[in-house]
Amino acid sequence: MDRKLNGLKAAICQVKIVPGNSRVNGEHIVREIADAEKRGIPLIVFPELSVPGYCLGDVFGNDGFVDDVLEWNDRIRESTVGKDIVVVFGSLVAASGKTGKNGRRRISNAAIAVRDGVMLGQVIKTNHPNYGVFEDDRHFFSRKEESFESGDPLSFRPIKMTFQGKTIRLGIIICEDMWHTHHACNPGARLVEEGADIIINLSSSPYDWHKNLVRNEVARMLLAECKVPLIYVNNVGIQNNGKNIITFDGCSTVYDSQGKIVHVSGTYVSGTSDVTFADNMPSIASVDQDDTSDLYNALSFAFYEQFQTLPSGMRKVVIGLSGGIDSATTAALSVKVLGKENVFLVTMPTENTSDETLGLVYDIARRLDVPVETIPIGELVDAIAAKAGCKPGTRAYSNIQARVRMEILAAKTEEIGGVFIGNGNKVELAFGYGTMYGDIAGFVLPIGDLVKREVYQLADHMNRKVFPNPVIPDRCFTIAPMAELSETGADPFDYGNLHRRGYHDELVRAFVEFLKGPEWVLNLYATGRLEAEMKLDTGTLDRLFPTKETFVKDLERCWELFIGSVRKRVQAPPIIKVSRRSFGYDFRESMLGVMRTLRYERLKRDLLAGRTWNGGKRRIAVYGGSFNSPCNHHVGIAKVLTEMFDLVIVMPCGERPDKASANVIDPMHRGVMSEIAFGGLDRVVVDLTDIRDKTYTPSYHLSERYAERYPDADIWFAVGSDLVTRGADGKSDIQRTWTHGPVIWKTLQWVVVDRPGHEISPGELPPVSESICMGPIIGSGTMVRERLARGESIDDLVPRGVVEYIERLGLYRNSE
Repeated sequence: MDRKLNGLKAAICQVKIVPGNSRVNGEHIVREIADAEKRGIPLIVFPELSVPGYCLGDVFGNDGFVDDVLEWNDRIRESTVGKDIVVVFGSLVAASGKTGKNGRRRISNAAIAVRDGVMLGQVIKTNHPNYGVFEDDRHFFSRKEESFESGDPLSFRPIKMTFQGKTIRLGIIICEDMWHTHHACNPGARLVEEGADIIINLSSSPYDWHKNLVRNEVARMLLAECKVPLIYVNNVGIQNNGKNIITFDGCSTVYDSQGKIVHVSGTYVSGTSDVTFADNMPSIASVDQDDTSDLYNALSFAFYEQFQTLPSGMRKVVIGLSGGIDSATTAALSVKVLGKENVFLVTMPTENTSDETLGLVYDIARRLDVPVETIPIGELVDAIAAKAGCKPGTRAYSNIQARVRMEILAAKTEEIGGVFIGNGNKVELAFGYGTMYGDIAGFVLPIGDLVKREVYQLADHMNRKVFPNPVIPDRCFTIAPMAELSETGADPFDYGNLHRRGYHDELVRAFVEFLKGPEWVLNLYATGRLEAEMKLDTGTLDRLFPTKETFVKDLERCWELFIGSVRKRVQAPPIIKVSRRSFGYDFRESMLGVMRTLRYERLKRDLLAGRTWNGGKRRIAVYGGSFNSPCNHHVGIAKVLTEMFDLVIVMPCGERPDKASANVIDPMHRGVMSEIAFGGLDRVVVDLTDIRDKTYTPSYHLSERYAERYPDADIWFAVGSDLVTRGADGKSDIQRTWTHGPVIWKTLQWVVVDRPGHEISPGELPPVSESICMGPIIGSGTMVRERLARGESIDDLVPRGVVEYIERLGLYRNSE
């Protein structure tokens, strides 16, 4: 660490932002500044857009709102008069006399640095996210756009502060600027090139599954290049886009110059932490949290905060309790978060309600210690059905039952002065398994982003870890889910449970969270890889679909239901976002007709005719790299490839004049380590041709080599998603820098492995490609070499046999 940072105290202010309320946020910032100045803190940092909030929609186009934010910017600056403290906060700024792309007043997402009433500088966000819940380009003008407009090159200048007679240069970036691998510009690295001593990232980064693991890896990758400390400051609370309740979990983090974590603020806690920089700051081991605990914490926090947006007298909820796992889970969550005195349960049986489920209703209510009101609805339903001419047993009759139940819940809501909520889960929303203005109604859908298996997991977690005694009966976990609106049986889906994944759960996740279509599903099914890809128990598909015809029929039924249910989803209540992608504005949909691609039709035709889509050829994946050294995640990727391909060829490169790191040790060592790492895997061979020949063969010529060696095989090339980013624009690394890049992009077959910070859309992929999601990938060859150069352990990054080989020969100790 740069010695000039020694002794520097920084206040990391993890603000609970109230979206759209500049007064509350501004007053909070002013108080924190005053308190920090009293503690003798020379630097305080706040999150991105901490004055206005982030998810505000077109409120950003309201001139009165913008003027108010700008006034609060000035008030915050004025609050520092006479104070020897540098304040860095996120807000919006306006460009006088200029218009944005929408023709309205030009505003930008910015970081503002002030001290003693003086503006030290402001930094406009360079890289805008336009995916998921974010749409920055709709509202803000970026630094890249300013550069393009003026014709001047992008410039990056650190902001200077004085500390103990020394000048410290602050390299300030904003949220997406750290996730630079999505973009052409790396602002953090550019700032360090200009002399930045520390990087400060002002973020407004929402929670989703494994987000912090991936973010830690992205930070380490940045610091492996920059080698300066990093402050990442995030906010807490909830914001929304009208359809998604978006959770911000905090987890503000400080990294030293080697990428080690030296401070972490709490999750879901608003507060300020003081961090003092010094040499050899003790690192903090990242804590692995059980996925279900993580899910519960995020969901319960967002659920509580959403109710805090209501007047205090309205923070009461009415729930229709059916006896099934969904309503039982929603009721238990409500009791824990809001208190049992604010939860009102209603059960509305019909002639189709079984004695067993009614008994479960009363058992759940007893365990939760909440009274349940029983209101039979048969007479009301029959009266409406008679007037409408609907016969019992029809879909119309069933929908009347659902809507009558909603009317009763709404009436009870008026009676108590609260709100009612829905019990629908993600699978039901995906396939339209609910009634518009019936069970698809209410203030919020708490479990609307959970597939059925996750509902069971959440219920089990609350039974075991949240309540002192189980509140959801065991029978709720085993009884077949059914609507009981007619005499028909269980729901027509293969749901997951506590012990296994369900096919239709995973099908929904494929459609929504990974943006896959039916041709992707059919391709994997035809080649025998669908169970492995979906992590289903072996034999699941044979149990569900005894013939290829029944599988195709169900797939097309589900796709038609999925496409046909958009009209319901766009009118559904807001959903708490906890997954990679949730329904709402996180998953943008149009009301379209069902369309099947040409590839799907070919796959279907070949499958039903007894042919596989590739003509029955053996499938081979070529997995190349420097493997310097081979890491655990390399082995993990190879294992996944063996589930998809008949043979995986691991191809360590030889000497590379264009990549100095590949030559820091004798390439033969990389070959030996590759054989140690991959040699024990079934259906994996290590090809050391380039190592032995001391050469480097580009993929263009490798395709020729393997076509000759395996004339009856179908050859695919495995690459990381970072190499195909911006492929739609012809600007991927493959197209720009590889030998005959534009040609191989179009002619070779690619299997693309997701890498952290490189989420790609289907439009960016090469014409013939498949993709696999590995989840968080921890480690890299660079990280291994840097640790070894510092004398640190690599046991968590590298296979044991490779570690022993490196230690025995003393590799990398003085290589970098």
